[in-house]
Amino acid sequence: HQRFGEMPIGTNAEITAALAGDNRLGHAPLPADHPAIDEQGRLLDRWGTPFFFHQLSRDRMDIRSAGPDRHLFTDDDIVWPDPEVATAPPPPAP
Repeated sequence: HQRFGEMPIGTNAEITAALAGDNRLGHAPLPADHPAIDEQGRLLDRWGTPFFFHQLSRDRMDIRSAGPDRHLFTDDDIVWPDPEVATAPPPPAP
């Protein structure tokens, strides 16, 4: 977002392609031959499951890993940014 002024949009494969250099600047923060990219061009989590990218707004995206059970939207999913941290009130001023 900082480099381009906008978030990549699309499917996992489209977002992964943009991160691997298929973008207007040709900038590739993710190498196209990274081992976490599968044959379909999707970025995979550590359990080999494609990440789920959910565009919330022009400037905000949630990224979800299915977690160890490899099923999305179950209790062991890992979400970034962490919804509990993202919605927590700021700490009191000293």
